[in-house]
Amino acid sequence: MKSIWSKTCNIEGRPSLNNDIEADVAVIGGGMAGILAAYELEQSGVHTVLLEADRIGGGQTKNTTAKITSQHGMFCHTFIKNKGKETAKLYVQANQNAIEEYRRIIEKEQIMRDTGKAVKGLTKRFFYIPDETTAALERGQGSIVETSRGKAGVYKTEEGETFQVETVCPHLGCELSWNPDEKTWDCPCHGSRFDYKGKLLEGPAQEGIESSQADEPAER
Repeated sequence: MKSIWSKTCNIEGRPSLNNDIEADVAVIGGGMAGILAAYELEQSGVHTVLLEADRIGGGQTKNTTAKITSQHGMFCHTFIKNKGKETAKLYVQANQNAIEEYRRIIEKEQIMRDTGKAVKGLTKRFFYIPDETTAALERGQGSIVETSRGKAGVYKTEEGETFQVETVCPHLGCELSWNPDEKTWDCPCHGSRFDYKGKLLEGPAQEGIESSQADEPAER
């Protein structure tokens, strides 16, 4: 699959460096991390040059669809298991701080009017749940299931209606788990809770999770 960044953003090439230049610091690599580092150095009064072998935003940044996120799926679970909750918390918070710094720069430099909110729609991943998957789910039961395009949280009511939600907590991106006793989607990292329709029940999250009634399979 071609990256969304490649399809929607065209960055013109720049001429090769053909003479000597002087700078206090040389930042190697013109991806998001390199650009942010060079920008901060310049803002601090350090004369900086940014060097890129190919094209700005054309390496790892392009291949990850140029996303800026603190959501890492099951990574948080593994990190907590191997490094402990406090270390994992520091790591996730550092990622979130970077997001806020990008937002601050976007607003200050007036790069775009919508400070990062425009991409929110890309996270709405409501996928077709296969017939056999919903059939295997007992009434009153919830579960995280694999679809052709990723994970989805699915709950079947006692009346047989099926609802699906995003499995990522909007607080700091940990994967939610189903609580069969309370019939809620709970965050194992910081304790946020959501009902089966995605409505926020308890923080620290400040908003609910995307939810919809699962589509019925198309007739053949």
